[in-house]
Amino acid sequence: MDTKFLILVDYLRYFRREKYICSSLNLDTISSILNMHEFNFEIKSFQEIIEAPQKPINNIIWYASSDLTSYKNYIEDILLYLQDDNLLIPHFDFFRAHENKGFQELLRRKYDLPVLESHYFGTVEELFKIIDYIDYPVVLKNTTGSGSENVRLIRDKKQLIKKVEHLSKSSTYYRNLAKKYLKRYVFTKKYKFEYTKESLFVNNFILQKYVPNLTNDWKVLIFYDKYFVLEREVRQHEFRASGSGKFYYRDFDISMLDFCKMIFKKLNTPWISLDVCWDGTNFHLLEFQILNLGPFTLLNGPYYFQRNTNSEWKKIFKKSDLSTAYAEAFVNYIRSSIDAGE
Repeated sequence: MDTKFLILVDYLRYFRREKYICSSLNLDTISSILNMHEFNFEIKSFQEIIEAPQKPINNIIWYASSDLTSYKNYIEDILLYLQDDNLLIPHFDFFRAHENKGFQELLRRKYDLPVLESHYFGTVEELFKIIDYIDYPVVLKNTTGSGSENVRLIRDKKQLIKKVEHLSKSSTYYRNLAKKYLKRYVFTKKYKFEYTKESLFVNNFILQKYVPNLTNDWKVLIFYDKYFVLEREVRQHEFRASGSGKFYYRDFDISMLDFCKMIFKKLNTPWISLDVCWDGTNFHLLEFQILNLGPFTLLNGPYYFQRNTNSEWKKIFKKSDLSTAYAEAFVNYIRSSIDAGE
């Protein structure tokens, strides 16, 4: 294949992530599969890219994110530097959505995905503008964190204010409060009142519609045409299935795969992780992720699903290797994009 490909790795020459966030996909396995399909590729670190005398152009660039905030910001700078002259896989939108549930909510609108009613805020003051119109119970989420971390069920207005203020209170809250008091009431000649209006509660958060009476949800990993499905039960006296540890590979309504395929097609990516629930009438997309996917569902799954030529979903009993799944999904995605003229 004449197209040039570039795989970007981090400072440890890791291509994140395998089983753990501190582990790498197997670059030998990925290289072998790309070579088998005659892909013209190089593997370089992010640092090598910015130290090079010339910027790469006209490459298809496959990269991973980082779970370290500062290093993720570093990667973001480099991707923005590269994206105008190269094709990023996945698209930069999905890098921005990694560990950013707020931007995920905006991408639901951009890509016309099924939406659970939600609100996205940057400060408590923004919440106060619509707080009287919120229906309870409602789910409060921090924009970062995985599993059930920083996810709470809120039952009334009073609890919402208390939890959001706690969530948004920084380590310097009391110092900032003291400064605001002094500026507003002591040093009034030096500081105008409008200089003291900055919020003391600044932290992004989301309110998402609560789906009642859930006993489970599903984690669905899709690698191009392979669908891996894990059922997650809700713990007793809980409302969250994520992080429950009660995981099962068992039968489900197969129409859920059609729902997932619809979302996958809209986002046009080689792979994705979806959190999906059923309210008794409809399926709902709770969250999605495209970079640095948690691989438990694939690594432990005894089978996966594929659609045959008759558009029927078939269960394929076969253990899967994560690095192989990524590489094959990448190859198939590129070839299908070329065939489609994209």
